[in-house]
Amino acid sequence: MNKEIERMIIELEKECKAQNVELLLCATNFETGQGSTAFCGSVIGLAILLQKLVGDLKEQLSISESCDCPECVAEKAEDAANEKSMDELLTAFLRGELQ
Repeated sequence: MNKEIERMIIELEKECKAQNVELLLCATNFETGQGSTAFCGSVIGLAILLQKLVGDLKEQLSISESCDCPECVAEKAEDAANEKSMDELLTAFLRGELQ
């Protein structure tokens, strides 16, 4: 990841803090292994953003749901099981039950 991208991420984080805007951002260059994260806001706000990101990602990946090969069928079953546990964990987190 180059310095310009890192600078823009830092600037965005600063501006979001100044404007009281919740932010959850991660950028990674898998070729170099370099990455950067930025987040600001309340824990509950960040949890809501994370849930929104997961939902948006599921929508983007829904194209693969049309495949019925054995690998995709197994992956869909695993995802369905994990989705319930992720929802339960997020609910427990928002209730303050997780530490």
